[in-house]
Amino acid sequence: MHDGWNLIAEYDPVTLAGGDPTVLRQYTWGLDLSGQDGDASVSGLHGAGGIGGLLAVLDTNNTTTTSDDRSYAYLYDANGNVGQLVEWSSGAGGASGMAWASGRMVATYEYDPYGNTVSKSGTYADTNLFRFSTKFLDAETGLYYYGYRYYSPRLGRWTSRDPLEEVGGNNLYCHTLNSSLNAVDPDGRQSACQPNGCTRFCLTDQELSDTSA
Repeated sequence: MHDGWNLIAEYDPVTLAGGDPTVLRQYTWGLDLSGQDGDASVSGLHGAGGIGGLLAVLDTNNTTTTSDDRSYAYLYDANGNVGQLVEWSSGAGGASGMAWASGRMVATYEYDPYGNTVSKSGTYADTNLFRFSTKFLDAETGLYYYGYRYYSPRLGRWTSRDPLEEVGGNNLYCHTLNSSLNAVDPDGRQSACQPNGCTRFCLTDQELSDTSA
């Protein structure tokens, strides 16, 4: 289930088909790195789901018993890549009734510059699929869904043409100006530079052909 661009709930497909769906996971979103929410309309700033805007996930462990529920908070690097998930337990923490669960780092991730996961660890690392650039990873294909198109970290390129055509550059398949350490692409249409600037630019298809010849 989505609210605007944002995925807010996942259901068990078996119970969903039977008409009495069981919630698997519920997601809580806040402002993304641009300060916008999932319904914002500032061109070039907010994205499909945003970057760095996912706050927490409530996992029901596929049961209807609340005692089985587990809440995990998302932690990011400066580019909005999910680096860690930490369990967030109830029954403590003063007025909020919440506190960090001691020693409960349930997932950690490291990425190469193109978004390939080079290492992951933790009991929840495989279950969580929001990772590079806070985008949803299709575990079967290895592609990240940005809202307007899919990105292949293995290729370092988009799998389809830029819907804005050449507004985002001459190379319609280039991702973040070939500089994902210095730029982000919120929704698959146009890259936005980080404060330290973009230092590289995309090669055209002809240039790619020339370099591989």
